[in-house]
Amino acid sequence: MASSKIILFTSKKYKDGTYPICLRLTFERKPSYITITKVLSKEWDKRKGLVKNNHPNYKGINKQIKLKDAEAYDLLLDYDSGRSNYTKDQIIAKLKGIRRTETLIDYYNDYIEETREKHQYNHATSVISMKNNLIKYHRSKELRFATVTPDWLRKFDLHLRRQDKGKRTICNYMNIIRSMYNRGISDGVIGREHYPFFSYKLKMPQSEKIGLDKDEVDRLIAVQLENEPNNTWELTKWTWLLSFAFGGIRSGDVLQMKWKDIKNNRFYYVMNKNNKPLSLPISSLAQRGLDFFSQFKQKSKGYVIPEMCKANLDDPEDIHRKLRNANRLYNRELKGLAEAAEIDKNLTMHIARHSFGNISGDKISPQLLQMIYRHSDIKTTMNYQQHWMNQEKLDDAMDIVMDF
Repeated sequence: MASSKIILFTSKKYKDGTYPICLRLTFERKPSYITITKVLSKEWDKRKGLVKNNHPNYKGINKQIKLKDAEAYDLLLDYDSGRSNYTKDQIIAKLKGIRRTETLIDYYNDYIEETREKHQYNHATSVISMKNNLIKYHRSKELRFATVTPDWLRKFDLHLRRQDKGKRTICNYMNIIRSMYNRGISDGVIGREHYPFFSYKLKMPQSEKIGLDKDEVDRLIAVQLENEPNNTWELTKWTWLLSFAFGGIRSGDVLQMKWKDIKNNRFYYVMNKNNKPLSLPISSLAQRGLDFFSQFKQKSKGYVIPEMCKANLDDPEDIHRKLRNANRLYNRELKGLAEAAEIDKNLTMHIARHSFGNISGDKISPQLLQMIYRHSDIKTTMNYQQHWMNQEKLDDAMDIVMDF
């Protein structure tokens, strides 16, 4: 329950001998005080909660008090009944007279700050890029919610297509705008009747997932790397293969592997994306990768892959930067590796995950794949794996039909 009351806050006395008249708001037994004005104690009627007529401006002050009291009553009535669009903090801000933001860009900035506080730096970087592109398109930071109409969204969609943005990228842009719009409606900044996504519909296209097949992985393992400087290709190759060997774990997870995480011939780790723990057996391929990286054990500060020993472990943003830079470096080096191994697919760190999905195909049950991928919902696993499941059966069926 929430409550409000007009009081003379006698715990605080100003230099001129006056005390503040406050609206006291109480949420879950925790009070907040909003100052309305100040008066001498002899000018205050405690029983009525009003200023006495011995104050020269008692009528004006009492009117101000009654209006603020009534506003608080209405807001708290809706809050207690569950009908309110405001949070506790938003009610306090409204009663303090703090002007709520009305621009979409301000909401973007708040959202970016939230993701940073949650250490979701990859997502924050992506949203910053989207925000900057939005500002460039609108030619102003003063982009108000009411400006974002269905027609405006369609024109922005066309603008992104002209920039050669893919369908999934465009959908990601629109998803963030929709999230910000939903927040604006919740905050009462814009009415739901203006919601542009009733008319402008979003549908996330399925991405084409291309992974290496077994023969291509064998060629990558066997490729001979001669005269390449600083062992970079070999480091990149075994980093990719470790990711693949552990079920296609993401590059950020494989780069942060530590020797202490390897116990009893198993690898124990917590997935960065969703903080879910998992342990996986160390296959012969994974052991070959670990044997390769053991040569760096003395100088890698406990990491299996030495790249992360350069990071400031007390600074989450620096860790994020090192992960991002390492991923870029390895993706660049993988292009040369793919050429050397005569692989004509776009080889990246993330393709290790697709390659595991491609080769596992129907060999592993969806329930076990869900555990390996650490998906919360098996539907996610099925949607992810459908690109590769039943592929052989599909090929056989096509051969039967097309046997001319």
